[in-house]
Amino acid sequence: MNILDGSAVNVALPVILTDFGTGTGSGVWVVLAYSAMLTSTVLIFGQLSDRLGPRRLLAGGFLAFTIASLACGLASSMEALIAARLFQGVAGGALSATSMAVVGRYVPPEERGRAIGVLSAAAALGSLLGSPVGGLLSATVGWRWVFFINVPVGFVSCLGLLTAKVPEVPTEGDWRADFPGALLSMAGVTGLIYAVSAASRPGPGSLMAGVVALLSVMILVAFFAWERRCSHPLLDMSLLRQVQFLHANAANFFASAFVAGTMFLLPFYLRYVQGLSQAATGLALLVLGGVYVLVSPQAGRLADRWGGTSLSTLAASGGALVMLVFAALAGRQGLLGPVLAMALIGLCYGLYLAPNNRRILGLAPEGRQGAASGTLRLLYYLGQALGVAAIESLFSALIPGGGDRVAELGAASMVPAFQVGLAACGVMMAICAVFSYRSGRVH
Repeated sequence: MNILDGSAVNVALPVILTDFGTGTGSGVWVVLAYSAMLTSTVLIFGQLSDRLGPRRLLAGGFLAFTIASLACGLASSMEALIAARLFQGVAGGALSATSMAVVGRYVPPEERGRAIGVLSAAAALGSLLGSPVGGLLSATVGWRWVFFINVPVGFVSCLGLLTAKVPEVPTEGDWRADFPGALLSMAGVTGLIYAVSAASRPGPGSLMAGVVALLSVMILVAFFAWERRCSHPLLDMSLLRQVQFLHANAANFFASAFVAGTMFLLPFYLRYVQGLSQAATGLALLVLGGVYVLVSPQAGRLADRWGGTSLSTLAASGGALVMLVFAALAGRQGLLGPVLAMALIGLCYGLYLAPNNRRILGLAPEGRQGAASGTLRLLYYLGQALGVAAIESLFSALIPGGGDRVAELGAASMVPAFQVGLAACGVMMAICAVFSYRSGRVH
């Protein structure tokens, strides 16, 4: 449900912008508001998962996600939609951090690759369904149903979890939540995402982005200083001192930026350059998710057998090459090239993700899988948010008249902006390959 919503909203975004009469500059915050809250809250939920166990957090996350989805569907303005997406992102953080921690807590180490592959396949199924569902719903009954479909799913999931027999984990008596750290990370991360998104805006907007970026960096420095002295830190600094763990997470950061930036550009590319309808755009994106959903479980099994570093490095390198070739050919008409590129992207990302995530959890000490999961998710969602912000900012800067005119311009005038944006995504995946390779070296 969490991933489905994200991919469905990406596909529906052109229709949402048209409905509210706005452009990509403000519309991108429909995506970024959600990603910013995921990034800001995933550490606190990872910490709570280690201490309280999964049942209450997952049930609460499902209930909150259901309420937030209803608020998104009922939004009467872009501002109201963005506010509801902020709340939905918090709920998504609870679902995301806790679901990965379940693997580390209940699955034996020798089977974690397979378990992460199954979890990745479930996420990929959401992505797989999200593209056609988002395209078909927004083209027929309206984009609001992209959010309304979460309501029965979330309610049933919450009820099922509360009635299921899940082992409880006792609370440690001397433990308390690191709320100062949570507030500092939320302020720093959200400010940094805003600054990257606003960097390409002309006039006072770019100056404000610079000021916010400086303040955000200062807040994040304060966050790391606080975490070093906090008795119950959100971020386990001992984990980050492990070079292999740090490099594997850095690879995840750039892979996340790659896929988020790509999935932001593709709906607009298919709609405005290839001339597809909203429904056809969703169906075309089904190719990427479909290949990914088939590959993910197999990648997990391969990682259990051979180890993840070589597989993830090769897959990331292949993804970078595919994107650079796709960028060079993006101006050509016809669906064969884009469909083949999306299939190869799904293949490469599917072969990369489960092996790298398995390695991250494997590098964490026993009993610290929740903290490792929180760190993994933090860098993953930070990469996702900054990837979208950076690609949208770059894309808008290259569009004649800015991103607000994307629906008015002809395909030929937008092709250079798409080529640069897609190439930038390829560079992100190339950096991912470097970090993935370094995560397997003994330092």
